[in-house]
Amino acid sequence: MRGRMSWLVVLLALTLVGVTAHVVGADPDPITIGCTLSQSGKYADSGSYYVEAYQMWEEDVNAAGGLLGRPVELIIYDDESSADKAISLYEKLITVDKVDLILGPYTSTIVYPVAQLAERYKMVMLQGGGTASNIFEAGFKYMFLTLPGFSEQHAIDFFEYLRGLPAGEIPSKAAIIYGDKSASIANANGWRALATLMGMQVVVDEKYPADATDLSSIISQAKAAGAGLLMAGTYYPDAVLIARTAAELNYQPKFIILTAGISSEEYGADLGELANGVMGTAWWHTTVPFARDWVDRYEAEFGRQPDYHSAGGYSSAQVLAQAVEDTGSLDNDVLRDYIATHVFDTVIAQGLSFDDRGAPSHSMIVVQWQDGELEVVLPEDAQTAELIPYAEP
Repeated sequence: MRGRMSWLVVLLALTLVGVTAHVVGADPDPITIGCTLSQSGKYADSGSYYVEAYQMWEEDVNAAGGLLGRPVELIIYDDESSADKAISLYEKLITVDKVDLILGPYTSTIVYPVAQLAERYKMVMLQGGGTASNIFEAGFKYMFLTLPGFSEQHAIDFFEYLRGLPAGEIPSKAAIIYGDKSASIANANGWRALATLMGMQVVVDEKYPADATDLSSIISQAKAAGAGLLMAGTYYPDAVLIARTAAELNYQPKFIILTAGISSEEYGADLGELANGVMGTAWWHTTVPFARDWVDRYEAEFGRQPDYHSAGGYSSAQVLAQAVEDTGSLDNDVLRDYIATHVFDTVIAQGLSFDDRGAPSHSMIVVQWQDGELEVVLPEDAQTAELIPYAEP
């Protein structure tokens, strides 16, 4: 009997060891992170950069062992460039898919209502796609932006440059045009306020449809009014359209400065010589030294350089990952408190921190196409080339 009992004890011990080994060796459940992005509809071109950035981050973090020793699994739905669709899908991610964490969508008109939803569910939302100031006036505590500067602040460095010019070289008349999107409207508010402070006469102040395909009437008004400065709140399609239309109408203001849309290599490729002299404000540029390795890897993987959308998206995931690892937690309240009080190194900025509105600490740059190359022209300490006029009227 004693021999049989000993054999049973050994068998039981071996069985338990086997079970334990099976549990330890099993793949842990993934940490699920959900979001929507515009993969179809009017924002799909810009949204594609966020898809690539999030997917690249997922690959990178899993290659490094995941988070908290667990693999990361992204769930990305197509919001079809619709705020209503995005709200419905984030509700599904949180209540049906029961994701552990979320990342933000693209564009201010979608970010704002999704941030309201995230606030209601007390889910941290890092986002690199919504900069309209109304987002930061709502008192959100769980939303943080990685792109630098509000939409109204695009023009600050350019107007500082104008103030340094001799009085006779500063355009006396300005035209302000902008697409019917919340960020572009906010861009125009910033242009308008700064032009007024400079004593400029705003001779054209016009909003156009977000999907406009013909801007010849508005550009003609600016030319006829003698606007030596054309400022526009744009995205990629209208940024291309404005440059083409100005050239077609032989409109030659001293300066053309746009907002979003000109800082990707596609802009120069699409326009060729017509891009020369066009300026734009940018959240980021591929020449920043701390992101060079990431830029090269991105280009190798996707066949194109990342733009500020890519950098904002990837940085959002970087901040979230650092918060998870440093706190050892997936608790959204713990993560929120950590993100609000710490500093992060990302591909968009080193030493990134956030104020009590979730706004970032770093500022924007001004870029300009010169002889087929995109150069950083402002601020001076980041210049790769000096700013040149679009034309000498």
